[in-house]
Amino acid sequence: MAVAEDDDAWAYTEAMEVLSAAGYEHYEVSNFARPGWRSRHNWGYWHGAPYLGVGLGAHSFIDGVRWWNVRNLRKYLQAMASGTSPCAGREVLTAAQARAEQIWLRLRTCEGVRLSAWERERLQRQPRFGQLIEAGLLCLEGDCLRLTRAGMPLADALGVEVVRLREAPAPPAVAERR
Repeated sequence: MAVAEDDDAWAYTEAMEVLSAAGYEHYEVSNFARPGWRSRHNWGYWHGAPYLGVGLGAHSFIDGVRWWNVRNLRKYLQAMASGTSPCAGREVLTAAQARAEQIWLRLRTCEGVRLSAWERERLQRQPRFGQLIEAGLLCLEGDCLRLTRAGMPLADALGVEVVRLREAPAPPAVAERR
């Protein structure tokens, strides 16, 4: 049975309040832990650490290359028995793709994402970015962009929006307009 979006949002907000009040750190959109007990395994994913997946449907990521194994058990076992790779696909990330992914993933964490001066300026010139800040969904402190508590339930959509705004042509600065 599907959960209504409003019920899902209420439950998420309630979980944030209850767990935070109990002393848990909300260190990633979908993760809480006692201080000092964050999952190092998942923290690596959000910070681009290499990983090797072994088994049916497993994913790996090393040196900017991501690959994944077949999901079909028969095909996986045939590959293993014949000594061939069970790899079903692979992608090599460009620098732009890697940065977009880094922004999206790190924005999900309590630490947020560090922006370059170019990224910060470009985003700040986008009216939509200002609207997201004013709506209380994002917080920009110096070069660090974070989700606010209100932005956490919208993390995926906000991550996509920030990446889109970063890549969109920036409107001219006020001084340049005539």
